[in-house]
Amino acid sequence: GFIDSVVNLSAALGGETVQFRWRMGSDNIIGSTGVWIDDVQVTGVFSPEPTSTQIAGLASGSVFPVGTTTNTFEIEDAAGNMVTCSFDVTVNDTIDPVAIGQNITVQLDTDGEVSITAAQIDNGSSDNCSIDTMTLDITDFTCADIGANTVTLTVTDESGNSDSVQVTVTVEDSLGPELTCPANQTIQIAQGATYTVPDYFDLDEASATDNCTDPLTDILQTPAAGTELSGGTYTIEITVTDASGNEATCDFKLEVEELLSVGDQTLTNQSIILFPNPTSGEVTILNRSNIALQSAIITDVNGRIIQTVNLAGLNGEMKISLANLATGLYFIQISSENTSIVKRIVKK
Repeated sequence: GFIDSVVNLSAALGGETVQFRWRMGSDNIIGSTGVWIDDVQVTGVFSPEPTSTQIAGLASGSVFPVGTTTNTFEIEDAAGNMVTCSFDVTVNDTIDPVAIGQNITVQLDTDGEVSITAAQIDNGSSDNCSIDTMTLDITDFTCADIGANTVTLTVTDESGNSDSVQVTVTVEDSLGPELTCPANQTIQIAQGATYTVPDYFDLDEASATDNCTDPLTDILQTPAAGTELSGGTYTIEITVTDASGNEATCDFKLEVEELLSVGDQTLTNQSIILFPNPTSGEVTILNRSNIALQSAIITDVNGRIIQTVNLAGLNGEMKISLANLATGLYFIQISSENTSIVKRIVKK
């Protein structure tokens, strides 16, 4: 008859030829007489097929990122036996970015400084994956950098690949100097006399500063210092130019006013002399006329009386102390009984 037999086989035998032997009777000696069954083909013992499930990583056909991705699977057979296996997919990016830069021109500010960023230099740099950083070897410029400067832009991707390009950064100073002119002035002179135009920068009445050029030496004053002016109203114009050619101009009104005298009793620049002028502390009034002087009134450029001196009929010379006066320009009105003259004093 037939006897059902259950044989547990290893999954590795699927599809293979397996020998089975049955011994009949009670003979336990292999070589004894009996009936033997050989060459039994075993198939289909693994149905249903084992199932495979991915539990980590990316599915087949996915785009894998740069780096290492671990893919893990579970395999389970019909009997509930389970095993796992894993493998790594490693993607390396060895392609450098493409650095593209552009030349730029920048302007210095009022402090003589300017800064730039990589974004100003970048002109469409690219990478096959993604750009991590863009850096410049020089970002800060001063007046010392006016003109063309070579700057290097370096582009680095997330894998550490990099590329560099050099560009030209042109630094310009387009700001003019800051110029201040004196206020409008009125000067009095004796009838027939003239007024000598001073250098208003030397007197510190005019001033100028610049973000880069220090000191400013290209100064034009019209009328120039030393010009003799008779009575009338004049426009004094001052222009300063910095090393980059930027200009600033200002002007003010100068009124030269003649004082009327009585008869021949006239004080002139030739008859009344002040020395030394400029002075650092003391000035001498020398009266070369035959007119007795009475007083001297010292005023500042705004007409404020600073000091009054009694000349008491002076016909010779007299020293006046200016030690208490600050450095600057002053005017001294020297008077007799019937006439007067105004002269300029520079205190150093």
